[in-house]
Amino acid sequence: TYRSSSDSFNFQNIPVRDKEIAQLIRRAFIAREGRQIVEIDFSGVEVRVAACYHKDPKMLEYIHDKTKDMHRDMARECYILSNEEIGDHKHQPGKDIRYCAKNKFVFPQFYGDWYKDCAKSLWKAIPQLGLQTVAGVPMFEHLKAHGIKELGDLDPKEDPRDGTFEAHVQKVERFFWDKRFKVYKQWKRDWYEDYRKKGWFLTLTGFICQGFMKRNECINYGVQGSAFHCLLWALIRLVKKEIIRRKMQTVIVGQIHDSVVADVVPSERDEFLQLCNYIMTTLIRRRWSWLIVPLEIEADVAPVGGSWADKDYYEIPN
Repeated sequence: TYRSSSDSFNFQNIPVRDKEIAQLIRRAFIAREGRQIVEIDFSGVEVRVAACYHKDPKMLEYIHDKTKDMHRDMARECYILSNEEIGDHKHQPGKDIRYCAKNKFVFPQFYGDWYKDCAKSLWKAIPQLGLQTVAGVPMFEHLKAHGIKELGDLDPKEDPRDGTFEAHVQKVERFFWDKRFKVYKQWKRDWYEDYRKKGWFLTLTGFICQGFMKRNECINYGVQGSAFHCLLWALIRLVKKEIIRRKMQTVIVGQIHDSVVADVVPSERDEFLQLCNYIMTTLIRRRWSWLIVPLEIEADVAPVGGSWADKDYYEIPN
């Protein structure tokens, strides 16, 4: 898909979703003496790049209106929660609940998965992450209070039984595509049909994709590839035009699809984050006019001498 890959070792597969394993393994990545690990993440870049392809008005509304949060909305629907029961998505327990909706429903749906797999992943995440409401009610008890006591059979040949989590997620999926993002849904059909006629398509970053592709591959290649190219362009600009020119001691140590991991000198931390913010959200849009939506980044910073597992949210200075 024109995304990056790595090996020896595979930096991009260091666990993060399993909290216990992530803590064990990410503690092995430690900043050099007197430095700190900083991770800068493009916020929802694949969603934003996808919007540059399909231009669904509801998606554009989500992106432009900062008071709206698609992943939070889907967390509410998937787990039948109110805003008060989720809480702040930047802190627990809301952070984990939103994470589940984003990575176990929204993105799988965008990439061609279906409700049965999503229901299984969302259900399995409850004990794995210890999901609960802000009031401390365990998520299984919360769902039980709403009439959902079991996951369901997940039989691919059978419709879900009423009262199961599987049946609930099916309803969420139908509304997701038939009401919320119906323009996006139609674009996927049109994009694939055009590929079937021509045998190729052109990405927004100018690459030709051709040859045999399944439907989901055809739809995802352009989005994932163009999204990674945003990071790649920003990385080249950041290192070649800024870090080297300014003779900074900060070093880029890796990238993971939509994020940059750096070993940062504390005295350069805020300058580095400001540079990242400018290049990744402002300068890139001046270069690529097809970016019709704003881009945003978020930063996590570990304490001086701390490990990758110790990083926490950090407000990027203006």
